[in-house]
Amino acid sequence: MEIKEMRERNWKKIGRKYLGVFSIISFISFLWIFLVAAYQIFIVNSISVFISVGCCAVIFLYGRKSYLYLNEDKLEKLYFILRVLSFLFMLYIAWNLRASIYSTWDYGAILNDSIQIAKTNNLERYAYYARYPNNLLLLFILEKVFRIVLIIVPDISVEGLQSCSIILSFVCVQLAISILYITLRQLWGKKKASLTGIVLLGAAPLYLYATFAYTDTLSLPLVVGQVYLYAKFKSEGKGKERWLFLILGAILGAIGFKLKMTIAFVLIAIIINIFIQGDLKIFIKSVALICVTGVVTIFLMNSVLLREYKIGPELKDQYQFPYAHWVMMMLNDSGGYNQEDVDYTESFDSYKEKNEADIYKIKERIKSRGIAGTIKHIFGVKILRTWGLGSMGGDDYIARLPAYKNPLQSIFCQDGKYHNVYLIYVQSYHLLMLFWIAYYLLVNIQIQEKQIENVVVTSVWGLAAFLCIWECNSRYLVQMLPLLVLVMMRGIYKFLEKSKEEEK
Repeated sequence: MEIKEMRERNWKKIGRKYLGVFSIISFISFLWIFLVAAYQIFIVNSISVFISVGCCAVIFLYGRKSYLYLNEDKLEKLYFILRVLSFLFMLYIAWNLRASIYSTWDYGAILNDSIQIAKTNNLERYAYYARYPNNLLLLFILEKVFRIVLIIVPDISVEGLQSCSIILSFVCVQLAISILYITLRQLWGKKKASLTGIVLLGAAPLYLYATFAYTDTLSLPLVVGQVYLYAKFKSEGKGKERWLFLILGAILGAIGFKLKMTIAFVLIAIIINIFIQGDLKIFIKSVALICVTGVVTIFLMNSVLLREYKIGPELKDQYQFPYAHWVMMMLNDSGGYNQEDVDYTESFDSYKEKNEADIYKIKERIKSRGIAGTIKHIFGVKILRTWGLGSMGGDDYIARLPAYKNPLQSIFCQDGKYHNVYLIYVQSYHLLMLFWIAYYLLVNIQIQEKQIENVVVTSVWGLAAFLCIWECNSRYLVQMLPLLVLVMMRGIYKFLEKSKEEEK
């Protein structure tokens, strides 16, 4: 018995030590991200910095008194009113700012292929999906949706099928917003959940990306759903039925991994959070359950996708890009997608040759920059490209070959006449979000919260760290945007509820 208790105490010490070290690292990371983003935003649009500073000043001076007088029932009613308005506005934006079905980036390619398969049972671009197998699940989902629509409306146009895809994307965004509200209402109560919900409704990138039935929006319910299911797992006490929530969370994580690899960071964060709780028996059982569920789910999905699209080993060897390709791209001048890098990897015949060539290029680029130059590139250029843009690239993507002209484009498109108004808003929002995330992580060094907040912070930090060593794009933050807002609001609540004794 004494040996068991000693083992448990040692396990808890390891958990506390990890949490302490991670709290410091995560704060330093996001402080740097905030400073780099603030510098970039000041250079591009200094008005946003002054607006952000003004908003912070109002919160610091009047936030606590105002927060005390907020009535939770009235706040919840306000949230639901704004939610209805947001629902209608998002649908209007998504419907009217649609891109052409011939859009040149991956969205257009997958949309056209899924329509083609649904209508003709024929897939021509096998090479593309052998090269990027991560897009197969999205192709499968869209194809099946379109087949159902074609059964109901056999003569529907291509544009009509695109409209169905927009509705699917829109529903996924709305579902994520609802799941987050339900989760926070359970964890934080009506008042905080409603206020967080109102702030999340102001996250502009969600509105622009709602038009694209792509991995960024379809993954949102999977990300937030894992947090919700883990919260249910934690709240169900010691009952056996709670393990069902963990299994469902692992299934969502596995589906998310096939849809967009970085969604798995939430599942990894859940495992880490169970670890720091200090119960070795529950940790081992949880890891075993998550691993078995995840492996089985991925195996089943791979079997279905292979049967559907018949992308065998020969095609994979000929066309699939190795992971080293995206590491190589992160070392180019921009740190992001580069067509020349794609052409370079594509020029080699087999997977092995591609991998060797990309590794050679990685070594060459690191040697060319040197260690100091590479560090500067990762923590300067790449952080700027990933975190320095409040629009998260949405204004760029909707400006690429729009379906038709619309007055909204003058505000929301990158080259629009009044786009600067939109840019001021999103940059101000973005900077506020990063500031309060950094504030919460600073406070958390002392508090070291072990519950859902830790899962969210670990997920977000995992994505941030991963994008430092991978091809980056500000669009990749959209999938974590609800969680970023959650951490931001946690920071604000920590300030608003801080007592005078704590301040001293």
